[in-house]
Amino acid sequence: MTESPLATQQPRKAVAPADRKRIFRQIIVKCVLQLLLIETTHELLQNEGVYTTIPPSELLRLMSALDDSYRFARKFNADKELRMALWKVGFMRDLPNLLRQESTSAATLVNVLLRMYSDTQPEAIQKRAEVVDVFAP
Repeated sequence: MTESPLATQQPRKAVAPADRKRIFRQIIVKCVLQLLLIETTHELLQNEGVYTTIPPSELLRLMSALDDSYRFARKFNADKELRMALWKVGFMRDLPNLLRQESTSAATLVNVLLRMYSDTQPEAIQKRAEVVDVFAP
């Protein structure tokens, strides 16, 4: 049996049930905050005034963070063994997933990168090759 790619390689120590619940709640809060950040980024970048004030180099940095978020969520969602293990622990009624994080980060990423690619501002035109690189596998 292969180990989950998201699992740590270190031996696990016994965790008290109260600590386990606290850790689990912290993870849930982090996931919710991550999704809120993605959604806020999406909403802000829909605003032309906000979009035009952010230099393309900084937008690319932001897109890199969104890409990382997308890839993490996609990897988590693909790891059924890990998701089943989390569900079996009993803290959740349904199989855990990061589908909203995956889809919202991907949608925002594609939306902004397409917008950057078609942007006619000189600074944006200079960054087109980097925008294309983000789409490359």
